[in-house]
Amino acid sequence: MAAAGMRETISYSLTSLEELGKVGALESGPEPLKIANPMSSEQSHLRTSLRANALSILASNLRTSHAEGIRTFEIGHVFIPKEEERERDLPEEREVLLGVMSGPRHPLSWGAPPSDMDFYDAKGVLEAVFGQLGLRAAFEKGEDVALHPGRTATVSCAGIDLGVVGEVHPGVLDRFDIEDTTVALFEIDVEALLKASEETQNRYAPPNRFPESARDLALVLPADVPSASVQAILDRHKLIVRSVPFDVYSGDELPPGKKSVAYRVVFQSDRGTLTAEQVNNAQGDVLRQLQRQLGAELRRDSAKEVD
Repeated sequence: MAAAGMRETISYSLTSLEELGKVGALESGPEPLKIANPMSSEQSHLRTSLRANALSILASNLRTSHAEGIRTFEIGHVFIPKEEERERDLPEEREVLLGVMSGPRHPLSWGAPPSDMDFYDAKGVLEAVFGQLGLRAAFEKGEDVALHPGRTATVSCAGIDLGVVGEVHPGVLDRFDIEDTTVALFEIDVEALLKASEETQNRYAPPNRFPESARDLALVLPADVPSASVQAILDRHKLIVRSVPFDVYSGDELPPGKKSVAYRVVFQSDRGTLTAEQVNNAQGDVLRQLQRQLGAELRRDSAKEVD
């Protein structure tokens, strides 16, 4: 996380019902455990979420940030009451990674136009961290009580739910006196992340001495098909070593309910240099699978080789 440009924070494990209520933790999560002898009303309960702590820290820093981007994270425990409550039972402690990002994406400079961090910056940080762990996570449209509808995604890997990433709902930001700025947030279950890492087999592969062949494919898809579904089909092919979406279009030139997504698809074999015919055959294979499984079609005259 530090290598991805994030700064670590540490907050108290004790909080108040009011703070947890600001992020919807009371309506969407378990009832927090109350401390028998709290030192103050602000520290009367064990936290069930790190979100309120992180947004409070962000709000404080935004007041003195001088228009600089803020990227913070915390790895800490939340305390979940056990379902079968017995006297003297301790709560379940879950380790959670939570990060928030807000403000300008780049330092003030004449060389870069001003822009604020958003959903994709938070997603990029997670992808960088997962990449260091040898994991490839899937991001799918999701919902969360504290996050903005349409700007929220669930995160999973190897069939294991890891958490959520999205932009914080403006109503939640108002409760922390955060105005006129976008705040991106991600929340990852550390135990689930470690389990996914254990179940993902990463093996050393020597560098391929044969050249790559890249094609740009513009696919017309139903608007509700996520890019992850397309890439899962592309990357299953034995001759495709990677694929990257680089352009999205929707407009009058397409039928209603459709979008066009362009992918750079890289073909390579470890047995020899691929011929144009082999690449064409592999491309045809994946296009047929995409059409059959997702209803995707290749835009006319869109496929082209990349130098």
